[in-house]
Amino acid sequence: MSTENVKRGQKKSRNRGVRLSSDATELIGQRLLDKWMSNHHDAKLTREARAEYMGLSLATSDRVLNGDVVDRATILLVFKNLGLPWNEEYISSKTEEDQYDPESQSNSYVIDPILAAIQKRDPPRRVPLLTHRRQRILFAAVSIVILLLFSYYANKRYKQWEINEAFIVGSQAYQQGNYAEAKRKLSTIFKSAYDEDSAGSLASALRLAADIDSQEGNLSEAVKKYESSLIIWRNMRRPNAFPALHEAIGDAQTQLGQLDSAQTNLTLALNGFRQMKDSVGIAMAMRDLGSIQSAQGNLLKANDSQDKLAKEKFEQAIDWFDQALASLRSEKKQDLQIDIVARRAVAMAHLGEVDTAIDTLNAACRHWETQKHTRWVAQTDYQMAQVELIRGNRARAKKYADESINGFSMVNDKFGVAKVRELISQP
Repeated sequence: MSTENVKRGQKKSRNRGVRLSSDATELIGQRLLDKWMSNHHDAKLTREARAEYMGLSLATSDRVLNGDVVDRATILLVFKNLGLPWNEEYISSKTEEDQYDPESQSNSYVIDPILAAIQKRDPPRRVPLLTHRRQRILFAAVSIVILLLFSYYANKRYKQWEINEAFIVGSQAYQQGNYAEAKRKLSTIFKSAYDEDSAGSLASALRLAADIDSQEGNLSEAVKKYESSLIIWRNMRRPNAFPALHEAIGDAQTQLGQLDSAQTNLTLALNGFRQMKDSVGIAMAMRDLGSIQSAQGNLLKANDSQDKLAKEKFEQAIDWFDQALASLRSEKKQDLQIDIVARRAVAMAHLGEVDTAIDTLNAACRHWETQKHTRWVAQTDYQMAQVELIRGNRARAKKYADESINGFSMVNDKFGVAKVRELISQP
């Protein structure tokens, strides 16, 4: 504002601003991580990536995640871009009198509250002098209270930032297969979540701990933690967190052979993702439902009299896989697409397309080797062992099985090792 405008008594226009509650910022953070982790790659979740997901500039995305005051339209845009349902309860009650000034928000530093209060007062000629002792004492007491409150909320915001940072680093370590580092970060998150009484942070930490258990083959323990996380989110009334957890639970239950329970959870996941219009989540749920059909087909195929029903199950599996791929047409999710194509190839092998299946799986294996994804290379070797057994080439199946066992052992996946050994031990 120019000096001339001040002299004319013109006031600078200001917009009504809002600040998100800590629960809302945790919700956004979890959604960002879910989007990032769903692609199955090792890239770090950078500030630039977070800003792109949110559809904001770097500075504005930082202000949103830090819980700073921004305009309402920006908040609504973030929730829309992340596919999150909006709730007025997400606005912090402390911001009803906040005013948002875009020019004054060029950084995230907080103005000293006493200085800000003095700056907002009328010109000095209108301010009565604090000549009485009682007034001076009152002013000092109010100042101390303001400083204490400022210190308290600044410390809470720092603690929440500390939790979020530990969660991001822990998630990155998990994606890279560094489970020891991920567990160290989880220890920090759990302690801070309990200290700060942050239910959202606790639920997110339980989800990450369950993911690690799942990758290490501790599937029963993973299901328990997923369900505990789901209970917390339900108590917090955060339905947008439900589908991803139902999908994770259903996937683990499928591997455990609990197909009926898996079907229930994955159906809930699919319905939830559809309500959220989350195309990636829809694809993951459909992929997993296809895997249930394949598992049921395998069970039926073991009984020679059930070949026709087994064939129908594999056809249904392929239909689910095709729908999953269709859901990803407008998404750049190469890793997820290759995972679905590989599962589809095994189902096709059961229907006689063995050579095509092997070609598809070899291409998938080359992709995972390029990405240095030891686990996914091991999983693809396991799938090729399955196809070679379908062909009747037991020696070649044994070769792929040995390579798969070696890969799963490298990432400490006990369940992966066990399932390969069970496969190759079949008559």
